[in-house]
Parts: sequence; structure tokens; C-alpha cells
Amino acid sequence: MGLVIKSGKPEAVTDGFAKMAVNGEVSMISVGVGDSRIYDSVKNSAVSYVNVYKILQDMIDDVDGLYEIGDEESELSGNNSYAALYSRNYDALSKALEESREKNERGFKCIG
Repeated sequence: MGLVIKSGKPEAVTDGFAKMAVNGEVSMISVGVGDSRIYDSVKNSAVSYVNVYKILQDMIDDVDGLYEIGDEESELSGNNSYAALYSRNYDALSKALEESREKNERGFKCIG
């Protein structure tokens, strides 16, 4: 992930980054960033940290809801059906993990 300084403040400038996927509550400690200016600029950017634990919990809730009411009733909700919600959560999880993995691999190549 890259940062630029605009108006004296750091600003995120990339689509993904190594510490993007966080398993649990997102905080400066959990992502290992010691400078609040950097943490805040990333957290408040369009591409931010992703709590993968929360997405997984949402996916479990989607499956539980679908099981509880069934396919037909769920489909009446259209874009908010449990299947659609599950699919959006799956896509968000996949994107965060893939982008994080790609950035980590690039970093490992640089280190190597």
C-alpha cells in the first residue's frame, strides 16, 4: 500500500494492502500500526481494513436465516435475500483475502 501526503496528512493510494484482512476487531494494535496518522488515513479511506471474522459471522447468519425461512420466502426479498447477502459477503471476503495475499507475495519477493 502506498501513502501520499495531501494537505499535510497521509492518504491511502492503492486497491489493496498486506494488512487489509484482519481476523477480529480492527484497531491500531490488531493491525500492528503504531502511528495514528497512518492508521486513521487507511481506516477512513475507500480501501480500508476488513474484519474477516465479522464477514464470516454474517455468512453464518445468512445460512442460518436461509435454513430458518427457506429458499422461496428468502427469494421474495430479491437483492436482500439470504442467498444474495451470502454472495455479497463471500465476494467481499474473497476480494479482501486475495488482495492481501497478492500484496504479501509481492512483499516476500522484495524481501527475498
